[in-house]
Amino acid sequence: GTGAVARTAQSKERDIVSVLDFGAASGGSASTNATAIQNAINSGAKRVLVPAGSYDVNTTILIANKQGFVLEGDAMASTSLNWTGAATGTLMTLRGSMFCTIDQLWLNGNSLAGICLYLPGYLADSVADTYVNTQHDVTHCRIGSAVANSIGVKIATNTGTEIDNVSFRRC
Repeated sequence: GTGAVARTAQSKERDIVSVLDFGAASGGSASTNATAIQNAINSGAKRVLVPAGSYDVNTTILIANKQGFVLEGDAMASTSLNWTGAATGTLMTLRGSMFCTIDQLWLNGNSLAGICLYLPGYLADSVADTYVNTQHDVTHCRIGSAVANSIGVKIATNTGTEIDNVSFRRC
């Protein structure tokens, strides 16, 4: 269309990637899945798809210094990230980012995680963040199954984050 910039097919395809492209596999190794999901997030794609399945992870999934990023599952009932790491660990952290979306995922603490989703404040933990952590959407998700007295979603010094159509289980 008018004003559109010519791009190669390869360039356009890099806008959206699947965790499968990086080696994640439903029912696969927690270590392999955590690395594959993290590599997909770090790939530079604006949208990362997590196909239906159950993906064990044993290290925190970090979404950092992104703007307009989307992590999207097929459906919260059929796409889960399951914490198998250290007891009371954090399944996912979204930090130093703006206008990001987490959609259609089950963040399953697997009766181990202390925090399922953490959104720290700007420059928290002495980390140099690119953006003030703000204006995120967490939608159509299931969050929970963490250890007793744990936290489903921890939001610290964050503005404009919307949590919509999210079910919390055992948080």
